[in-house]
Amino acid sequence: MKTSKSNDFYDTLKAGIFKIIGKNVISKMLTFEIANLAYTFFLWKKKDSDIKQFSYYKSNGIRILLLVAVFMILMETAIVHLLLARKGYDMIAWILSIISLYSAIQIYSHIKAMKLRPFALHNNKLFIRYGLFGDVIVNTDELDQVELTKKDPVDTNDKRTESLAMVKDIEGHNIALHFTKKQRIEKPFGLSKDCDILLINLDNSEEFVETLNQIK
Repeated sequence: MKTSKSNDFYDTLKAGIFKIIGKNVISKMLTFEIANLAYTFFLWKKKDSDIKQFSYYKSNGIRILLLVAVFMILMETAIVHLLLARKGYDMIAWILSIISLYSAIQIYSHIKAMKLRPFALHNNKLFIRYGLFGDVIVNTDELDQVELTKKDPVDTNDKRTESLAMVKDIEGHNIALHFTKKQRIEKPFGLSKDCDILLINLDNSEEFVETLNQIK
């Protein structure tokens, strides 16, 4: 059954936790950790929605690269754990294994969230989502220019440019969003960054630009 409301789990989780304990670094970190577990072990299928959505994981191969990274982390963790345990360093072996497994879970949850959390356009707001590693909510009237480009912006004066990418050289970008006012990118662990220009990579970039230019 399709819905016309936002059904993004991470957005709903953040709203619930912020309502209970307020919006602060601790609540943001707690939300991120819960989301990591939820996307890793429990969330598998994206819900149908009438909201206009745009994917960003199909054309650049980043999910395959990150899956390979997860596999290598797990293999290396097992080998290092056995080697240290044989030499009697059991405590060190377990500490390193836990850290490595935590890193693998973070990457894997991000891989799944990239598919389950597309960009969305709803009620004159653009929901920019990059897995679990970047969220921005922009009012459409705060979009100055939506540009189809694979080049880095030039002559930006004092404007700050940020990119939504874990591996920028591989993911690249095909759209530059220019804002009329600074926008805040919500990052993991309660971190955030402000930007005037945001570089993104979408599968259906031309449709995205055309859609936004029609409503601006």
